[in-house]
Amino acid sequence: MSNEVLHLSIPSSNQRTQTNPRKCIIHPVVVLEILDQFVRAEDQDRVIGTLLGVNVDGVIEVRSSYPVPYTTNEEEVMEPNVEFHRKMYQNKLRTNPQELIVGWYSTGDQIDSDSINLHDFYWKEMGFPPVHMLIDPYSLTQNNTLGLKGFTAQSLGVGGEKHGFIFQSLDLELGSDLENFNKLGVEVLFKGSLLSHNQPGSLVKDLDNLENSVKKLHELLTIAESYVKNVLDGKEKPDLNAGRMLWEVITALPRVDTSVLEKTWNNTITDLLMIVYLANLTKAQILTTEKLYSLPPPNKNSEYSKK
Repeated sequence: MSNEVLHLSIPSSNQRTQTNPRKCIIHPVVVLEILDQFVRAEDQDRVIGTLLGVNVDGVIEVRSSYPVPYTTNEEEVMEPNVEFHRKMYQNKLRTNPQELIVGWYSTGDQIDSDSINLHDFYWKEMGFPPVHMLIDPYSLTQNNTLGLKGFTAQSLGVGGEKHGFIFQSLDLELGSDLENFNKLGVEVLFKGSLLSHNQPGSLVKDLDNLENSVKKLHELLTIAESYVKNVLDGKEKPDLNAGRMLWEVITALPRVDTSVLEKTWNNTITDLLMIVYLANLTKAQILTTEKLYSLPPPNKNSEYSKK
C-alpha cells in the first residue's frame, strides 16, 4: 500500500496569526481603478493585477494596486509578465515603502484553473499566503452591486508535494472612512457610469453633490414620517427594530434652535459660494495670463514700435 496521503499544508497557530489573512478592507478607489482597467482592456475579457497594502494582525488593508499584463500560451494558460510586475513593485516601494504586496485581483465571477496558477505565483513572490480579490465588472449594471469577493487559500498536496489550493471565503468589506478616501472617486464609482457608457464618468460638482444629498435626506425623512403616521393610525404594524433606530437617530441629533440652525446653514452656503467665486476668479486670471504669454512679441518694424 502506498504511503502517500492527502494532506493540507496548514501552518501552526502562531504562524497563522502573523501571516494568514482573516479579514480584508479595501480602499474604494482601488475598485474604481480595477473597473477602469477593465474598461480600457478592449482586447481582453479579463484583467489581473497586484494589491498593495498593510497586514495588521491578519487584517489586510488594501490601499492601492497596479495592473499586470499577461499572455496566453498554446495551452491557453495565463502567464503574467513577471518582469513588469517586479519593476512596478520596485517603483511603488520607492514612493511608498510601507505598502507591500498583500495579494492579487482578477475580474470575473468564479475561480478557475488560471486562478490557481496565479495564486501560486503570488504565494511564491510574497513568501506567505496572499489575498485574492474577485470582482465582477458586470454586477454594477445587472444587479446594482459591486460584486466583490475575497478569498484566501490553503495548499493541497499529496506526499509532501503541493498540487493545488483550497480556496476559502474571506471577510471582505469596503472601507467606509471617507475622510481618508478620495470622495470624488467614490462618487464616480457608485454612479456606475464607467460600465454604463464605456467611458469615464463625470465628476459631481460640490453644489450638485450638496443638492443631491439634501434631496436624498428629504426622501428618507418623508419615508420615515409616512411610516410613523401609518403606525399611529393603525394602518401598519409597528416594527421594534425600526422604532429603536428612529429613536437613536432622534436622540443623536443636537438640540439647536431653528433660527440658529437656519443662520448656520445660510452662513455655510455663503462661504461655499464665496469659495466657488474665488476659485472661478483665480481660474480666469490664470487663463488670461497664459493667453498674454502666448502672444507673439511685437514686430520692430511695425508702426507701434516706431512711435
